[in-house]
Amino acid sequence: MARTAPVSGMCAVSGCIRPRECGDYCNRHYGQSMYRVPGDVPDGWPCPICGERLGNLSNHMRHHHGIAPSAWYAKHNVTCRERGCDRPVKSRGLCEAHAKLERALRRANK
Repeated sequence: MARTAPVSGMCAVSGCIRPRECGDYCNRHYGQSMYRVPGDVPDGWPCPICGERLGNLSNHMRHHHGIAPSAWYAKHNVTCRERGCDRPVKSRGLCEAHAKLERALRRANK
């Protein structure tokens, strides 16, 4: 299989000074774009503690606040973001049932 020539230029994300590696993005931003899903906030998830908007809320909360998101949600009785659902949050603001449904819909739409 023939290798393609390296991509030249800078990452397409505003303010990023890294060289392009994958299409229009640097490795970091390409990786972030791969894991974004419909419904994600374009500039990241807001941290419920400090309000900073992040692409990886879990790592931020663990390293900067010393608590896992799931533990914080349980401690503060955060419920599912789906209208009419009062089950506790499991991930991405959804209860376990709605998170499974979202994953199944995402896979079906690929």
